[in-house]
Amino acid sequence: MKSIATATFATLIVLLTTASGHIALAHNSEFTKMVSNSGNNQETQQECGNSCTVTSSNTITFGASGLTTPSPSPTPTSLILFGAALDPGACLGTVANTILCGYLKTNTNSPVAGANISFTGFNIDAGKTIPIWEAVPAFPKNVVTNNAGYYQVQLSEQDTRVLIDSFPNTITAHYAGSTAFGASDSNAFPTNDLLP
Repeated sequence: MKSIATATFATLIVLLTTASGHIALAHNSEFTKMVSNSGNNQETQQECGNSCTVTSSNTITFGASGLTTPSPSPTPTSLILFGAALDPGACLGTVANTILCGYLKTNTNSPVAGANISFTGFNIDAGKTIPIWEAVPAFPKNVVTNNAGYYQVQLSEQDTRVLIDSFPNTITAHYAGSTAFGASDSNAFPTNDLLP
């Protein structure tokens, strides 16, 4: 912007000099103005006495940040968690050893594919909420949703028992979100419902 303004000013001086043969500058004791253009601000100041000097700065002292207004916001999502023992047909078909499943969809009911889903629960031994895989090594750190937004967790019967013993109350699924899709937490699922 500075180079365009300088080129325009230089062209104007040449045209004025050619047309009239001289340039006159108006007298003003102090004049300060702020020029704003698409979020870029330039301050120019003139102090004129017997002579006139012009100083300029490309430092932005105030004005728009250049960010999109309003800022784009991710699409809201809804994460559902349930047990395969309650509805085995809903968990991506009847796959052996599937104990947990669910889906991630947007507020317009569109599936969110390729999302990482993690799980936490209140662990009695730790006395706090922790990631499930920390207490149950066979439990995955996260699972990924398919093209229809569905996910599932598979565990052996023995590992399912360890899960129930480690988290006797409830567990929750989590989606951390992305720039396109908002984060969400599932319903709290009672681990006792994992029993057939």
